[in-house]
Amino acid sequence: MKRYTFIIATLLSFVASSFSQSSIPEKVFQESVDIKVAKMQQFIGFDEQTAQQIKVLEFNFLRDVNNVEHSFWGRKQKRIEKLKKSREQQLEKLLSRDQFIKYTATENKLLNEKNRVWLE
Repeated sequence: MKRYTFIIATLLSFVASSFSQSSIPEKVFQESVDIKVAKMQQFIGFDEQTAQQIKVLEFNFLRDVNNVEHSFWGRKQKRIEKLKKSREQQLEKLLSRDQFIKYTATENKLLNEKNRVWLE
C-alpha cells in the first residue's frame, strides 16, 4: 500500500511540474512580438496606442497557440484555426482597411521568406 501511495505521489508531482512549465518562455514570446510589431509599425505607420494593442493581441495569440500545441486534447488544428480567425477579426477592428491589408500581406511575405525551401 505504501508503495502505491509513493508511486502515485511521484507521478502527480511530475505531472504538476510539467503543467507549471511552459515549453517556450513568455520572455521569448514578448521579444518576438516586440520586434514584429516594431517592424510593422515602421512599414505601415500606425500609432503607438494601436501598436500596444497589437502587441497584446499577438502575445495572447502566441501564448494560446502554444497552449493548444502542448495540450493533450484532440483537434489541435481546428482550435488553432479558430484562434487565427479570432486574431484576424480583432486586427480588422484595430487597423484601417489599408493597414490591415498591408499587415497581412507583409506577415505572409515574412513567413514565406523564412520558408524558402518550400517555395522552390
